[in-house]
Amino acid sequence: LGTIPTTNVKWALTDANFGTATLTTGAIDTNLGVTYNDTVTDKTKTLYWYIKIPADDVVGICSGTTTIAAIAA
Repeated sequence: LGTIPTTNVKWALTDANFGTATLTTGAIDTNLGVTYNDTVTDKTKTLYWYIKIPADDVVGICSGTTTIAAIAA
């Protein structure tokens, strides 16, 4: 029962107390800069994900879907 507002789900490129950017329905250029090469070394970056669950009005199991896509530039 209840919902978690999308404004309570945030992300950041650095560790923060509660994310800096709220979710959107469109693309956002994070300028994350994961390099590409043809070696076997994995190339990774960290994307921090935060969810603030309301103290009241949310009971039971909550579910949803978030899509994160990378675009080569």
